[in-house]
Amino acid sequence: MPPSSWNSFAKINSSIPGLVLSPYQIKYEYLRCNSMLDRAQWNSTERSAVISQVVTAASALLRAATDFIQLDTDTKSKLKIEREFVSCFYIRDEMNGYRDANRYFSRYLDQHSNFKFLWI
Repeated sequence: MPPSSWNSFAKINSSIPGLVLSPYQIKYEYLRCNSMLDRAQWNSTERSAVISQVVTAASALLRAATDFIQLDTDTKSKLKIEREFVSCFYIRDEMNGYRDANRYFSRYLDQHSNFKFLWI
């Protein structure tokens, strides 16, 4: 997810861990969260490519985690990273950039779970 989306979680609970994927041997330094300098201009091809890369990376992490805890094969086969869920972090509001991703994220969770979120 973009750093600004993770920052939205961190504002609520700073103990939430985050993971930034970057090219090998590249130092990641990001000083602007929720800023205009987050990737503000995506075309549909770039957005789709990034979402696919995030889904692939998250799926690999999920497989590694389930292997590590030795989860049974049947349960593993039921776990997946949903592209629609990942996409909600890459919805851009023309006025507010990625800040409104929280709104789309909470709507997604409301539609796919039995609990509601209130974003401040």
